[in-house]
Amino acid sequence: SQPMNDPDGDQGIYIGPVDDNNKANGNGRLEYYDGKTFIGCFSNGSMVSGVCYSQGGKRSLYTMVGGVWTTELDRNMIPNFPLGINQKESEGENFEEESFYGGSSESGSYGAR
Repeated sequence: SQPMNDPDGDQGIYIGPVDDNNKANGNGRLEYYDGKTFIGCFSNGSMVSGVCYSQGGKRSLYTMVGGVWTTELDRNMIPNFPLGINQKESEGENFEEESFYGGSSESGSYGAR
């Protein structure tokens, strides 16, 4: 785990795989210091796509596509980035890479906004 900022400068701890330069890379999570949690895909130390959940995971707050927060919550992304994925090792859960959003859906690309 390592400190990380989101595109808005909000801070948290990144948990997940890193590249050769020790930057966030792959499917992981950003646990914000204010209690929110982002589950998603990271590349070269940056957030790419995923879902941000409220403190305690009671509801999904925001979605991200292409490194940018969407203007409205994209509910179609939520099943691809479930909150229980990639929990801290101490919680004893494994994360399944196959369950993450891969870049498109049956209805088309999420990138067209």
